[in-house]
Parts: sequence; C-alpha cells; structure tokens
Amino acid sequence: MSPVPFSEALAATSPKVLAWRITPPEPGQRTLSMFSLESGGAVQVAWRRHPEADVQKVTTELIENGHRVGKYDDFCDFVWLVEPQGVTVWGEDELSLVAKEQQIQLGDGQTLARDAIDAVIGYADEDYLGRGLRARLTDGQIVDLVLERSWSALADPTYSRNELLFETSWVGEIGSVIATWAGCSWEDRI
Repeated sequence: MSPVPFSEALAATSPKVLAWRITPPEPGQRTLSMFSLESGGAVQVAWRRHPEADVQKVTTELIENGHRVGKYDDFCDFVWLVEPQGVTVWGEDELSLVAKEQQIQLGDGQTLARDAIDAVIGYADEDYLGRGLRARLTDGQIVDLVLERSWSALADPTYSRNELLFETSWVGEIGSVIATWAGCSWEDRI
C-alpha cells in the first residue's frame, strides 16, 4: 500500500520528483513513485503501478503538467533526473550530485569542471560492499561521484557476483548519462 494516496501527494505543492522504477515489479508492469525533496534528499511518499504500455503516455502527461520525471531502483537509495541541461541525483538524505552547465556539484560541496572529466567509471570494491561512480579527471585524479555501501553484501556470506550485477543496474543508468553530459567515455568496471 502506498504511504500516502498518490493523487493527494501529486496535488501537494511541496518540492518533489516522480520516478519510474527501472526494474519491473512483474512482467508488463512498471512502478511510478513520488519522492519528496523537502529534506534535501529524496524520500518516497507514494507509488502506483501502471501497465508498461502506458509509461510514455503517463510520463508525457506528467511533464506537460509541470512535474519532473526521473528513475530509481529498489536496490539503491538514489533517484536521478535527466533533463536537457544535465543530471541530478538525490540520495535518501541529501542531494548527491548536480551536473549542469559546465560543472558537477557533489553532495560534499566539491565542484568539478565538465571539461576536466576524462571518464566516468562504474566500480565495485573487491568485497562488493562499496559500489558506485567515480570520475577520472584529465590530470589522472580519481574522484567519487555517487557511492553506496551494500548492507546485503555485508550480511550475506553467500553474496556473489550475480547479486552484485543484479543490484547495480543503477550504476550503468546514472553513469552513462553523466558521461554523455560530460562528453567523455563511460567505463563499466563492475
């Protein structure tokens, strides 16, 4: 059950982003969730399911009504929005990354010039606990862009590369759009 009725949450004037879950809950279905941005992060407040065939129509209607529509995955705490001017990524507790105009602003306040990025790299640590995105700069420096720690990898002694690949689809989704925005290469090293 949705935490708040979807229509009620949609009508609220508080800052929000809507997002389609990248993995379908079942064949032929997609989940559209609404995330409140009031706390600075993206907190899910409502959701509803739609037939896969209706996704484009629903997305178009939402955008025409002034809503922003992005993507999310249940296997991470990130919601991302791709717009003509760039890419925005929210974590559960904070704004994680804003790539627009000529720079990326990271959640810790650090900024990177767009033309200083040589590659966006998807990675996972050898123990699979840390995973996310890094930028290799033109001077060779490596900078974390978006990262998470996997508690399922920590808690499950049978956690394998199969689970890692299943849980990190979001890395490729976000990484490839940041690389396209930056005009640099995308390297999926997971």
